[in-house]
Amino acid sequence: MARSAKKCQRWSRSALLFGILVVGLLLVRYHYARLDELMPAQLSRHGGVALSPPDPVDGGTPKGSGRRVGKGGKKRGKKGNSTVPAAAAASAEDGATAPAASMASAPAGAPAPSPPSPPPPSPPSPPPPSPPPPPQADPVILQSEPLQDITQDSDEVKEMRLGLASWLSRVASFQQVEVLHVLHQWFQHAPTEEVSRAVTDLMKQDPSAGWSTCAVEDETCECASGHIRYGHVEKRWLEKKNVHKLYCSLGTFGGNDVAVGMLKSCQCWLPIEVGAAASDLKETAASLSSGGALGSSIWSALTLSKSSAAAASVPLGVAGKASAGTGAVAGSLWHRAQGVETWIDTVATPQQLEVVAQVYKWLENTRDGAKIATAVSKAAAHAMARKVPSCEDGQPVDAARCPGHAGQYFCRAGCARQPPLVAAKALGEASASPPPRDSLCAAGASLELLWSCDKGLSRRPAASHGHTTPQKVLDSSAAAMCEDSQMRDLMTVYLECDFLQNYLRWTSDDSEWLEEAFVTYVGGAKGSTYELQATNLVRSVDVFSSRPIVVVLFGDEFVPPMHWHSMPNVIVYRMKPIAKMVSFNFNKMRSMISARVVVGIQLDTDQLVAPGIDTLFEGTRREITEHYPWPMMPVHWMSREGKKPDPYWEYAFRDWSGPRSMRWGHAHPTWSSWALPFLCDMLHERLAASSRTAGASIMAWKLQDAPKRGVLAILADGKAAREPRAAKSQGFMREDEDMLNVALWRDGVRKDWCKFDLEWGLFKDGHKLEKNLYWDKKWYPDGLPVVFISMHNTKQFEITDWLLSLLAKCDKERPKLSCTSRDLPRFCQAGSSDERRWRKQPTKYAETICCCLDPRHEKKVYWAGQWFRDASEVPLKIPQVRKDRTCIFP
Repeated sequence: MARSAKKCQRWSRSALLFGILVVGLLLVRYHYARLDELMPAQLSRHGGVALSPPDPVDGGTPKGSGRRVGKGGKKRGKKGNSTVPAAAAASAEDGATAPAASMASAPAGAPAPSPPSPPPPSPPSPPPPSPPPPPQADPVILQSEPLQDITQDSDEVKEMRLGLASWLSRVASFQQVEVLHVLHQWFQHAPTEEVSRAVTDLMKQDPSAGWSTCAVEDETCECASGHIRYGHVEKRWLEKKNVHKLYCSLGTFGGNDVAVGMLKSCQCWLPIEVGAAASDLKETAASLSSGGALGSSIWSALTLSKSSAAAASVPLGVAGKASAGTGAVAGSLWHRAQGVETWIDTVATPQQLEVVAQVYKWLENTRDGAKIATAVSKAAAHAMARKVPSCEDGQPVDAARCPGHAGQYFCRAGCARQPPLVAAKALGEASASPPPRDSLCAAGASLELLWSCDKGLSRRPAASHGHTTPQKVLDSSAAAMCEDSQMRDLMTVYLECDFLQNYLRWTSDDSEWLEEAFVTYVGGAKGSTYELQATNLVRSVDVFSSRPIVVVLFGDEFVPPMHWHSMPNVIVYRMKPIAKMVSFNFNKMRSMISARVVVGIQLDTDQLVAPGIDTLFEGTRREITEHYPWPMMPVHWMSREGKKPDPYWEYAFRDWSGPRSMRWGHAHPTWSSWALPFLCDMLHERLAASSRTAGASIMAWKLQDAPKRGVLAILADGKAAREPRAAKSQGFMREDEDMLNVALWRDGVRKDWCKFDLEWGLFKDGHKLEKNLYWDKKWYPDGLPVVFISMHNTKQFEITDWLLSLLAKCDKERPKLSCTSRDLPRFCQAGSSDERRWRKQPTKYAETICCCLDPRHEKKVYWAGQWFRDASEVPLKIPQVRKDRTCIFP
């Protein structure tokens, strides 16, 4: 009996232990099931990438995220019964956007209202509340990536790691960072050996990979191989062989100018072998101070300074109190660069570092980051595409409609089975009213109707909101075009749904107007030069402004690049193309009218903004009011009315014989909603002149009465406050700039901005600016006042990328400069022998390169040979200057 009792006791304990074990296993299973559901969202929130289970590569280093996603890889959407592939919830960094209604929900927290703005003149409008800070920008390191035990690195690996991290931190441009970012993504999706072989093949296939700059014009090139070429990376080249030393000049190559107006260079052919970067990186590592320690990261310092600066300069609302938020606090570019640097410094394996070093050498040799980024992205596409979810119909995404190559990124348009604008128009016409904000872009829609001539389908501000006044002005201004069957569809605006979260962040439940924003417009094929130009533009807004930029796409062709998706300041709309008989550039007016912006700055894609640009919003709000309802343009660098031998006399404008109320303006206008009647009338006139009713009259508002009566009083009079204007095609209607100037002269207005959209070369010309810069006999005989807050003609992508990166680092880090010479240092020429030497010494490079911008760090205004700290120091008249200043500073 005793033995039986003991036996029963043992069985009871065993059963109890077994039961505990079963319960434990069930809890573990439940835990992982919850991970399946939550990890994609958590990774998205923290900037990671939801991938499939890790595969062992590189001797046990996990591939991808190393987090369990689950066999099915699906989670339930927040609305409806659709399921969403888990990988579709990847971070904005990778651009995978879930095609289900769950993506329509607003980010955590209260819906984000419009950004703050400076105090407007009377009559006051309601204070624009600020959006909450954006989610943390994409940290590159995934939680599963183990830190390398770098104490075990060989000396060669330590030098490579240190050299690459310091070059990336202190020398690399934004585009070079982007190349390494794509390379890092590739490592997450494929074994290192596979990536290494592919990169080696890419470099062998690139005929430029072995060419490295040996001199710029007016320097001597020495080349061990004797194979030298002369030209420009964005144009073409002339070659000489069996010449080991030559003077790099146009004359040396027979006077054949292959890149007119561009600084050309000479390059020497030396094939890049595996390990070729080792000596450069060894020199870089040896140049670092403190026994080779890199010290604090510039990217880290820039990220912190961006956040601190934004927090310290919260704009005031109309009541004089600090607004609740600060807009997009930290630029996503800083975070991306910091993340790649940290990966190289602490995570990358020695084998991966060797591949990165190859790409580093490739980038430094060719200085063609755009081409290399495309090559690397294409090569990585097939590996990355394996992780991209299918559309809800089970079909793969249409790669032609999505960023990247071969379907490597998911986008909503890739699941549309007809052109997005066609599908969106049909969907909008079937609606009875606009959907609520938490249902925007539901059911995987790629476009969402925002506004049209049908007021019942348009998203309009609440009756109690201050934006009802701009809405009323717009309704009255656009009414005539909305009544024309040929024009009404040209006023319809759709939201690009892949940018829904940014749209929700910058708008509010009460109003979806933007209080202040930049607006640009673009079209054309995927991967075009316009895409590159627009990329540098949105990058400049990301690092230099707290306001959003609205990019209006015209037609179905243009595909927003992948890296735009990680920028919290970018909002993308899409509209129907303009009539073929009208210049594409008249889309400028369409974008200004349709963006629903209270105070706006129009930018062309070949522009960059610079530090201080946000002051232009305050100036625009101050100058363009109900009693001055006209846009303002910066004075052009040529007057276009001179006679021989005046400067640029050959460009004199002959298509207007009437009086000119001010000098020719450059078509980079700023405006407020009070200028919408002028803009709508001008666009209506141009469109009517090319329509089948050409020659008929339109009815235009009598804005000449606005200085006394105000815009609202004029609009209230309706037809009585309008007058006929012949819609006849004329010479001044060929381009937007011509017609803007004539339309402003025709109204006799006199306000223009002092020139703020400068040729990019002026930013690095040191002290040697002409005393009578941009002079003309009539308006500015002693030169034009200029202010260094933006640049124009930035069509050369690579040099513009270099200049933007330089300007950004120098502005945020503000090193203590010792620029002893007023002459421009030789190292300020990208590719010069001095610049190439300093690039191998990152600490010295970071300390000296900012002298290229001197004195623009501290003095933003130049006029008649004098530098001024800001506009407040500039008088209306300077002694020895023959005419008073008439242009206005922001």
